Amino acid sequence: MLPASMSSPMLLAASLFLLATFHIPLTASQTVTAIPVLGYHQIDAPDNSWFSLPLSNFTQQMDAVVSLGYTTISPEQYVAWLNGNSAGLPAKPILITFDDGIANAYPATDVLVARNLRAVMYAVSGFANNPDGFFSDWDQLTLMKSRGWYFQMHAGALGHYAMNSPCFTFYSCRIGNETAAQFEARITNDIVNGQQELFEHDLISGPSITYALPFDDWGQYRSDTVVTTVLPAVLRSRFSVVFNQDYGYQPGSNRRYRFEIHSDTTMAMFLTGLTDSRFGTPAVPTPYTTVPLTKAPPTTTAPYTVIPVLQYQQMNNPSIYSITTGNFTLHMARLAALGYSTITPQQYVQWLQGNTAGLPARPIMITFDDNIANANAATAVL
Repeated sequence: MLPASMSSPMLLAASLFLLATFHIPLTASQTVTAIPVLGYHQIDAPDNSWFSLPLSNFTQQMDAVVSLGYTTISPEQYVAWLNGNSAGLPAKPILITFDDGIANAYPATDVLVARNLRAVMYAVSGFANNPDGFFSDWDQLTLMKSRGWYFQMHAGALGHYAMNSPCFTFYSCRIGNETAAQFEARITNDIVNGQQELFEHDLISGPSITYALPFDDWGQYRSDTVVTTVLPAVLRSRFSVVFNQDYGYQPGSNRRYRFEIHSDTTMAMFLTGLTDSRFGTPAVPTPYTTVPLTKAPPTTTAPYTVIPVLQYQQMNNPSIYSITTGNFTLHMARLAALGYSTITPQQYVQWLQGNTAGLPARPIMITFDDNIANANAATAVL
């Protein structure tokens, strides 16, 4: 037992020594049986967010990763390993990930580069399109890539914004009276166009084959069978791997466990987390698949292959079917910033019939139900 008086640096050194002592390097005839996946968000956030940690803590954790003999790998190598291909993997591979493209994640870069480590950023195209100082813009993300970051998709234009009730999360809740087909089209459109934007900005060279769920929510908290059936099916068709954290993780489908690091993650917790049994290979191999990007880059003349349809009902009423003028204004401003233009029901029907003549580059249809008088407050905003 280590003395109670031992300082934290001494305790860390002793812990690393013990773990490293019992690590037996893989031989050529052995295969990798587990790959830890770490998840981060922010570094040195000014509000001391639970999703942030001091740069000194991150540095200490990366020192531990190196001391224990780990080598970072790419998302492609991780997926290949899940499919039974360990060729080219280091003896102790690890996947380090960050979510959201938050600007204060950049200080992690120098720590990673100095230790010959690389991380994956799960980026949100909607955040990069509307940088506010908190989120990185496309130029900042491009700089990160030039310094060794991998990129994968986290969400598209709208998929990571907190929504008005009754839906907080974009992907895991049906809006209004959406049919199963409309729900599937909405989430697929956001995923496809989000990947397209990452591709156009040269952050990915092909489809993002792994995915980290916004809010860690794939529908496991919903009683809506359409959501719990359609969303996992869409994610299976678009991504080889979907990462989940402790509070949202459930095995199955193409979901894989990720150890998310928070401000209260101690070094002892970090070291224990690296050996979590959920990092092991699946007991029963899962047929991972991915669908290539097929949509052409949007231009000023080529309409999107999916047209979003938004449904509202009331304004400024204490009802789950109502939205405040302030929130509605934010929605409309964001749509305008993203280049959407409204169309008529006739244009929508013509598009369904294969006629795209006269459509804007990013068409959208905005609807209200029931002729409720207070909906008139939307007129001035529109």
